[in-house]
Amino acid sequence: MPQTCTDGVLLHNRHNHKHGVLMPKFFVLDTNVLLHNSASIFSFANNTVVLPITVIEELDKFKRNNDELGRNARHVIRALDQLRSRGRLGDGVEMENGGTLMIIVDKKKMPGTCIDLSVPDNWIIATAYNLCKNGKRTIFVSKDINARLKADALGIDVMDFEKEKSDLNSLYTGWQTLLVPPTVVDSFHQDERQALEGVELMANEFVLLQDESNPKHSGIGRAVDRNHVLHMNAKFETAWKVRPRSKEQRMALDLLLDPKVDLVTLIGQAGTGKTLLALAAGLTTT
Repeated sequence: MPQTCTDGVLLHNRHNHKHGVLMPKFFVLDTNVLLHNSASIFSFANNTVVLPITVIEELDKFKRNNDELGRNARHVIRALDQLRSRGRLGDGVEMENGGTLMIIVDKKKMPGTCIDLSVPDNWIIATAYNLCKNGKRTIFVSKDINARLKADALGIDVMDFEKEKSDLNSLYTGWQTLLVPPTVVDSFHQDERQALEGVELMANEFVLLQDESNPKHSGIGRAVDRNHVLHMNAKFETAWKVRPRSKEQRMALDLLLDPKVDLVTLIGQAGTGKTLLALAAGLTTT
């Protein structure tokens, strides 16, 4: 179903054609997209990327920061300056990916709406609104959920910038569960080294050996080669008086405290103990 940007102007989500030809898309980028990924302006193929003048003004505020936001702001500004050598940014300049980048300096109001234009973010939405009002196939791109909600309420197509997002469920977890006969679990607890059949383990991968008839009868080992595991080091059960509260934290600590492991990557939701364990391990080993 088409969405309405303003009276008499329709924007179709996918099939807006003019004279049988698919109309080019105009992607209006919010400042937070550029601060999130400085290469985002080159990520929209052969379409038109629009930067409202408000975005340039906001980048100027961040460029002096000595953090990732500041670095990204400076990188974007330098990239825009290089594109400026190809023509006037206000008229639109062609990029190497075949797309066009344009800076819109006009700050047009949105009559008939209650949007407060004293808020800089709303001027960015206003740019998308006016492009849409003029019949352009417009998509507003922002990492800000509230900004996307406001733009959507105005009838503008919206999207999050997801180029660097990863599906955590598809990433290597560093451990796996194997259902084994109870004798294998017993053997693992009795011996320091346990051979496993029918598996090919990654280096330092952990294995939860679980009794196929009794899940509580189990043990955790760490791979020393493709099909052998060893017990976790008992010396690595605590670090700086910090004790793991889950099997994943215990696995992480076993790697963090091992001097033979040069690099450990921890991925997880906020509050799962990644920073605390890393700091505790660092203080313990230095």
